[in-house]
Amino acid sequence: MGRIRAFINCKVYRSFMPVRTAEAFIVSGDRISYVGGAEDVLRLAEALGAEVVDLDGKVVLPGFIDAHAHLDTLALCASAINLSSARSVPEILRALAEEAHKPGGWLLAYGWDEEGLDDGRPPLRTEVDGAVGGRPAVLMRRCFHMAVLSTAAIERAGLGEDTPGLDGERGVATGEALRRVREALEETLALSRESLMRTMEAVASMGVTTMCVMSCSRRLLRALMAIRETAPIRLRIYLRADGVEEAREAARIAREAPRSPYVRVVGVKVVADGSLGARTAWLTKPYSDDPGNSGAPSVGRDELREIVKEAVAAGLQPAVHGIGDRAVDMILDVYDEAGAVGRPRIEHASVVREDQLRRMARLGVAVCIQPMFVISDWWVLKRLGRERASMVYPFKSMLSAGVAVGIGSDAPIEDINPWRHVYAAVTRGRHEGIELYSHTPGEALGVLEALHCYTYGSAFVTREEELLGTIDAGKYADFVVVDRDPLGVDSRDLPSIRVVATYVGGRRVR
Repeated sequence: MGRIRAFINCKVYRSFMPVRTAEAFIVSGDRISYVGGAEDVLRLAEALGAEVVDLDGKVVLPGFIDAHAHLDTLALCASAINLSSARSVPEILRALAEEAHKPGGWLLAYGWDEEGLDDGRPPLRTEVDGAVGGRPAVLMRRCFHMAVLSTAAIERAGLGEDTPGLDGERGVATGEALRRVREALEETLALSRESLMRTMEAVASMGVTTMCVMSCSRRLLRALMAIRETAPIRLRIYLRADGVEEAREAARIAREAPRSPYVRVVGVKVVADGSLGARTAWLTKPYSDDPGNSGAPSVGRDELREIVKEAVAAGLQPAVHGIGDRAVDMILDVYDEAGAVGRPRIEHASVVREDQLRRMARLGVAVCIQPMFVISDWWVLKRLGRERASMVYPFKSMLSAGVAVGIGSDAPIEDINPWRHVYAAVTRGRHEGIELYSHTPGEALGVLEALHCYTYGSAFVTREEELLGTIDAGKYADFVVVDRDPLGVDSRDLPSIRVVATYVGGRRVR
């Protein structure tokens, strides 16, 4: 049975929809063994000889399950140049120049958004060259679906004039060109065991007990499998599958990979389109600020069908990135043809119509949303026009339609802190004056709904609801202790809720 502990003097939220509370609980080994009133727990603790842990009136919640994040990129960004606060191209170039004189190879920067720059445009290749000299530099846009490259980076990645997705004149890479750049970065900027552990410890400090690692490379999987028994959080791996052969390879890897309660291969990740920021998300109607462009698919329908077929046959869960409504149509068509087996996922579903929501619910398709996009994409109606406002991030409509919804941070694109996303889901940019809120206030979630989606909802989306997502006997003892009751604070104060302790499998990891 292992170590037995009784946690008392606390308010326990066992679940949020419905709301179920308790006063204390017992952990035996890595599982919850009993949840109930304080007197009953103390009586059982004495009979079992359990250690008693007094939580001093704090609040206990199920551990947050980040259903969509990028662990390797998050670790890399810890030592990269953060350009999210830059407000002009010259400011970006100064930041690059300050780092360029230091010894090293590739320069990685991220977080810029031309919509927030006084210049209204990204830096040019020639400008980047002037700042970094001969070093290969990659400047990832905030969405990570577009980058500006230095000349040396173009050469190091083996890109040429005929490479799809490369605008050599401006140094802008999307699609296939960006994929090759990512591969070159992976080979050069290898992640150490120490950097991965530090990143996971930082994630745990935010109250995240399980992370779905999206687009996981084979190289990263090997590194994670080597530390699977000491990982501070649970990792559910969705292997990158850019084509049918990669999907078949993922199936083989899943069969041969060791099964651990901490690190486990559970699915494949496919990218069906791009992003709204880069105007590469695939829409039914053109962009309002680029009338000749409706975006484009990143994968053909036939190829996507075969990838999904291979994944389902191997018992892996397909998770397909779809931001534009036309991409969502294609994904739903493919899932429908495959029989929607195994609770297939759509990642983001940023622009969706009512008929698509009904179809998702009918097919049993799960959706992973990123609430912070509502605030970060403050310019979204510039891209789509007010007439499409009701289609943008319709979180409440998803739940009302009966769609299974989980929440993922998409870190490092957005903050890993779950409370920032709960805040965004609940306020929908109201306090920031986001235009989308004025058109769609009814799409804001309640605090209970947001917390449900981030706990049980994410567990369900990940097909782990029998073991994770609530504080119930028999489930893993994954929970967080926070300093305040989230149902008792003003919505503005949600991001300031502090995690006091994080437990995974009964171990205190923070």
